[in-house]
Parts: sequence; structure tokens; C-alpha cells
Amino acid sequence: MSEHLDASFLNALISGELSNEGRELAQKHLAECSSCTAGAFSSAMLRLSTAKAGARYVPSPQFADKIARQSRGMRVVPAGSSRTTMVAWATAAVLAIAVLTSVTMLERARKNEVAAVAKAAVANEILDQHVAAISPDSTLGVISTDRHTVKPWFQGRVPFSFNLPEPLPGGTSLEGADMTYLHGRPTAQLIYRVGKHRASLFVTLREGAAEPLLTSEQAGFHLRSFSAGPLQVQAVSDVNAVELDALVKAFKDAQSN
Repeated sequence: MSEHLDASFLNALISGELSNEGRELAQKHLAECSSCTAGAFSSAMLRLSTAKAGARYVPSPQFADKIARQSRGMRVVPAGSSRTTMVAWATAAVLAIAVLTSVTMLERARKNEVAAVAKAAVANEILDQHVAAISPDSTLGVISTDRHTVKPWFQGRVPFSFNLPEPLPGGTSLEGADMTYLHGRPTAQLIYRVGKHRASLFVTLREGAAEPLLTSEQAGFHLRSFSAGPLQVQAVSDVNAVELDALVKAFKDAQSN
């Protein structure tokens, strides 16, 4: 289906002329598109107003007979019943669209809530793994400041490849790396020292559409999430946001080299 429902499709939906398959397609689209949902409701309301206006000016039987006599004996059939039917149908259409709109809003709210919970779970998992990795008792899989040592270490351990940035922003150095899992997916965890702080970059294969740089704060840590080609990267540190953003930019730029 196109990006938005066209006028003829919306009119068919409101008039009840769509097949079961057509209604299902419309409902799926309206569940994702607030613009088309608003358009469908406005069209249904307009149809109801038009039908009510028409019913308001139905000619009386006496007037209809007078017109008939003036029309060479032709009998004019009062339109009251048909227009009443039109009002009833238009009212039903408005109610149906209103119900669909309510269902759409509830579904959208549910999806947003699920997405928010999922993002919070990922953030918590990232924070836990970062704190564990930089604890004094932690042992990384590879300890080295040389990117030519760290990058080959991941061969055969993760099903993807990535570039490590060089040069790094001032005051930033590579410390080592480890292989871990995020939501059950193999992930490369890179540890950097930024001044007196440490930062983790979690690299894994992207699922779904690419996303722009997303920023958030949690428990005193800065979090960054971004896509770089087929990769999804999550960065976390308690260093100031400017220095973390510089590291994130360097890593992202390195993927296009």
C-alpha cells in the first residue's frame, strides 16, 4: 500500500464498500498513520453533516404534490425515507471510524510502551555490562592499545567486522575488548580510556531500520545509540557528553573508511 491512503480508498472505507481484505489493510495502515486516521474521521464527519443537512430540508408531502401537479401529473416521491437511511448510514460510518480511531490510538500507545520498555531493558543491560567490565576484578578477553591486535581477536568470535578509529580524539586511548551478548546476540565490547574515565562501545549487527544518533542519560551515565552501515553501536560512559560524542563520531566515521 502507498505511503498514505488515497481519497477513493478512504471513501470506500467510510461507505462500507471495501472487501474484508481491504478493511484489514486499511486497519493496519491506520494503526501506523495518524494522518490517514484523522483524514478518515474528518471524511466520515463531513458525510454525516451532509446527510443531516439533506434530511433537514426534505420537502413536505403537500409541497411534493404541488410540484407533481405543476409537472404535468408526474408524481414526486418524498425522499424522507431514503435520506433518513443516509443519515443512519453516515452515523454508523462515523461510529465505526471513531471505534477504529480509538483502537488505533490504543495500539499505538501499546507499541510505544513496549518500545520504551525494550529500550530501557537494553540500557540497563549495557550499563550492567559496562560496570562489570571496568571493575577491578574483571578480565578482558584481549588487553591492548593496538587496534591491529584488538580487531583480529574478534575473527571467528562475532559474525561481523568493523573498523577501529585511528587517530582517536585527544586524551582517548584503546584499552582492550571482550566478546559478550546483548539480548542474546553476539556483541563486541570495546573499552576506551577517556581521561580518568572509561567508555564502552558495544557493536553488534543491526536489526530493523537504521536509526540516527540517539542520546539519553541514566544513573549518571551518558548513553549513545547509532547505526553505522549494518552495525548497531551502543556507547556508554560517565565521562562528559562532549568527549563521549567525540569518540562516537570517530568510531562512526571509521566505518566508512
